[in-house]
Amino acid sequence: MDDSSDLRIKTLEKENFNLNKVLEDLKKGAKENESASSENTSIRNKLEKVKQERDSLAKEIDELQGRVSAQQRELRESEAARKAVCLGSSEVELSLEEKTNEANRLSRTI
Repeated sequence: MDDSSDLRIKTLEKENFNLNKVLEDLKKGAKENESASSENTSIRNKLEKVKQERDSLAKEIDELQGRVSAQQRELRESEAARKAVCLGSSEVELSLEEKTNEANRLSRTI
């Protein structure tokens, strides 16, 4: 072999060595990418579960707020009915007192 062939062989060997290093780096990068992709998928799945739970909780909150509103409405209606009964009772007591007073007045005149 001549010197130019030896030089060409050394150059090709060097290029081959460098390409093998690049190939190793690419394989390592591919593994890291695959791992990151798997982690991203896992994170997306967790995020979806959190979103579903959030939506479920929001729905439950809406239902509870509806029930609280209904109970508050019932309480207001009950309070209004109680006040009406109390007012009616006071009127009956007044009427009874007036009749008692009238009866006492009449008995004095007799």
